[in-house]
Amino acid sequence: MNKYFLLVLMVHWLLNQANAQLFSDSSNIIKNYKITPFTQVEINNKYGNIEIIKSNVDSVKFIIKVKISTNDSLNLETFLENIDFAITQSSKNIGISTIFKPHKTGFLPSIIDFQKLPVGENKIEVNYQVFVPEHIELKITNKFGNILINEHKAKLDVELSNGDLFCDKLHSQSIINLQFGDGKINQFENGSFTLRYVYNLELGTGNYADIDSKSSKIQINKLNVLKLESKRDKISLVSVDNCYSNLYFSNMKIDNLLKILSNSSKNSEIVISNIAKDIQNFQIQSSKDFCQIKFKKNTFFNFDIINEEAELQFPEKKFIFTQQKDSLNEKRTLHKGFLNQKTGKTLYFNLLQTDLTFIVE
Repeated sequence: MNKYFLLVLMVHWLLNQANAQLFSDSSNIIKNYKITPFTQVEINNKYGNIEIIKSNVDSVKFIIKVKISTNDSLNLETFLENIDFAITQSSKNIGISTIFKPHKTGFLPSIIDFQKLPVGENKIEVNYQVFVPEHIELKITNKFGNILINEHKAKLDVELSNGDLFCDKLHSQSIINLQFGDGKINQFENGSFTLRYVYNLELGTGNYADIDSKSSKIQINKLNVLKLESKRDKISLVSVDNCYSNLYFSNMKIDNLLKILSNSSKNSEIVISNIAKDIQNFQIQSSKDFCQIKFKKNTFFNFDIINEEAELQFPEKKFIFTQQKDSLNEKRTLHKGFLNQKTGKTLYFNLLQTDLTFIVE
């Protein structure tokens, strides 16, 4: 009985191994097109990476590598043939799109993220290398894959979901739409960002960023102007000159605020570690928030605070305040005061049910 049982187990194991065997095939496609300085190049892909490589010739070259893995050896060649590429071409535009043709086995329509499929399932990769001059406008759409760009000097429009974005230097206008992935841009000029469920976006040095974000994490090193619409985000800035923010259930931390803050927030947390002594404008309108502001011990600021059911905490020896009730609203108290001496810039607060804490370091 034991020998018979072991034999059955061995046969069963061998059959499973045979069924789990993967067969693979691949193909390489090269396409080359002449362009002018006014041509826009569009790439639309799925299930693979797109890499943009600088070229010094007046053409765009696509090198496409397709790889299929499946346990259906009989239809492997058919699967590969059912991946095609549609080209659109005009005097001002060249576009290429990855096309998945329907197949009777249901293989292609049922593909999901090939990077997450377990061994033994069907897998597909369609990877692009695009050689293009850096002054050509690019529009890139990709799903379930990454986008890599070293340096680009023309307008860039990116839509990426379920993949990561890496850019070193972007010298012109950038329109970035990210969902369900990470991003890193070391240097950029002007960027418009739409973020949805981005795990981590790292921005290095930039001039202007317009960010509309939801449920994402954003890290910024140095920025001149930030315009921010945020819902349920976590934002950290090392240094920002001008910050115009609208927060809802978000957390924002600023290490160094240099010129302007205009903030409106609700159910959020704001922590500012340092305010430049020559700041030009500072306004916080806050509802049901937690705000913590840190000051250097040798700085001078004036304060104008409208307080409605808010809690203020500050070192009494450093801050001098006068207060009076608002004649139009008995729940509202008006605070005016200063830190150290009444010679600095004025910081304005309009607080509703907010905890505001001042710390002197």
